[in-house]
Amino acid sequence: MPDKNKYIIITPAYNEGEFIRKTIDSVIKQSVLPLEWIIVDDSSTDNTSLVINSYTTNYPWIKYVKKDKSTAEFGANVVEVFYFGKNFITNYNYNFIVKLDADIDLIRSDYFEYQINKFHQIKALGICTGITYYINNGKEILVDHPDWRTTGALKMYRKECFEEIEGIAPIFGWDGLDEYKAMYRGWQTRTFRNLKVLHLKKFVSFARESTPEYYSKKGLSFYQRGYPPEFIILKSILYFLKLKTKYGLNLLNGYFTARKMKVKQYVNEEEKKFIRIFQIKRFFLRRIR
Repeated sequence: MPDKNKYIIITPAYNEGEFIRKTIDSVIKQSVLPLEWIIVDDSSTDNTSLVINSYTTNYPWIKYVKKDKSTAEFGANVVEVFYFGKNFITNYNYNFIVKLDADIDLIRSDYFEYQINKFHQIKALGICTGITYYINNGKEILVDHPDWRTTGALKMYRKECFEEIEGIAPIFGWDGLDEYKAMYRGWQTRTFRNLKVLHLKKFVSFARESTPEYYSKKGLSFYQRGYPPEFIILKSILYFLKLKTKYGLNLLNGYFTARKMKVKQYVNEEEKKFIRIFQIKRFFLRRIR
């Protein structure tokens, strides 16, 4: 593997026995293989460990690591497991680092090669992903978002960018904060829409995202990420207009409770200014796709 094409993967996994085989198979068939793939079993109670270990003999670059079950809040738990796995890296001669969920089918065999080539072509590219879809009643549903957004389920970071933004924060919404931190420092973030990947367990998030408690956590997360109050108010109004009053109220409560209690934020003042201006452009100027 050329020196500039080396990457590692870290995958948090909890009770993914039903899906992780497809994930592993889709990585094994990649045209450019990783130096190391550390899969962290967060104390699964199903056959996740058996599935992973059935590959490690034939593919020594796949490493199984067992961790005591994370007790961190949702979102933060994924980051905790990710960094636990990062401690087991043995080859630091890599150029890119990937956070990959255990329920992803990459579909294309050149998925990582394509992204690596883009990193070489676009010197300012710091974070990139493909775009996910899921199957609902036999139909493909694309999880659409702006081009600068990157999907938390399968992020690839340039090593220098990852280090410059000081990695990912242990909070719900870490996968939005890293983009702002990167863009503030002059890096580009990009979703490549021609890289469609199948998110096998996407339906699990639907149940979670339909609870008022989810929006309280979202409000807290917005505060921790330095979002301006007017953004939260506008988001809440949109929920009210959609007759989702509880969601809007919980979003407001989560944000302003965190503000009152002076919960730790993971942005500095300059990053806050950047996020504020960026959000103003999104809401009022509509210039950012």
